[in-house]
Amino acid sequence: MRDKAVWIAVLIFFVVGDILTTYIGLSLPFIGEASPIAGPLYYSYGFLPLILLKVGFTGGMYLLWRQIDSLSRMGIPLGLALVGLFATVWNSIQIGMVLMV
Repeated sequence: MRDKAVWIAVLIFFVVGDILTTYIGLSLPFIGEASPIAGPLYYSYGFLPLILLKVGFTGGMYLLWRQIDSLSRMGIPLGLALVGLFATVWNSIQIGMVLMV
């Protein structure tokens, strides 16, 4: 049950939260994509590759998680959820700052 809850947090924050706030942020002036991987993809091909990158990476991490049989495997979804939470909050702050101007 704990595994399921952490993977739900991954979907909420790492996948949906980050994608949604990135999309909103990139539609506003003064906000750009700073990631050295996602930035060039976005500026060359648009937003779809960012979604594919995020979903593909998450899927790959899930497959890796399924192959590990120790308690340390919980670090994979926990790490993704925390990174996603940070990215979602950071993006939201940036959006709020631009909207307040």
